[in-house]
Amino acid sequence: MNVERSESNNANPYDVAIAGGGLAGLALSIQLVREGYSVALFEKETYPFHKVCGEYISMESWEFLEELGQPLNDWNLPIIRKVLISAPNGASIEQELPLGGFGISRHKIDAALAVFAQTSGVVLYEATKVMDIAFEKSLFHIQTSAGNFQAKVICGT
Repeated sequence: MNVERSESNNANPYDVAIAGGGLAGLALSIQLVREGYSVALFEKETYPFHKVCGEYISMESWEFLEELGQPLNDWNLPIIRKVLISAPNGASIEQELPLGGFGISRHKIDAALAVFAQTSGVVLYEATKVMDIAFEKSLFHIQTSAGNFQAKVICGT
């Protein structure tokens, strides 16, 4: 969902703008909307998209992600209790992971969080690259590939 909101509508700047729609940006946007803030989230890609990083998430994040609205228990995710590192010569090291973790594709979790963020009230600008941010007259002015926006606070994630 791309909602058009430009500086011509600057009578109502966003409370918070977030540059970056990965796990941190999506989680922060949901938390802020729940607290009553108007939030714009700018992501240069379009959900869902593949990202190699983050396929392993520590178990200490499980409860947090469920509180954000992700039904992890329903997704039958693999629980990871040890790591095995191997070298090209065949040598390997195996180690137990005290906290353990779970495996999930960034494609899946980012897309699910993006949908949840939108339904929670986050204004999501996909395929929108943030090109410049300037602070002037008590507001951040955000120049993006989709136009210009304003916010009282900006977060880079």
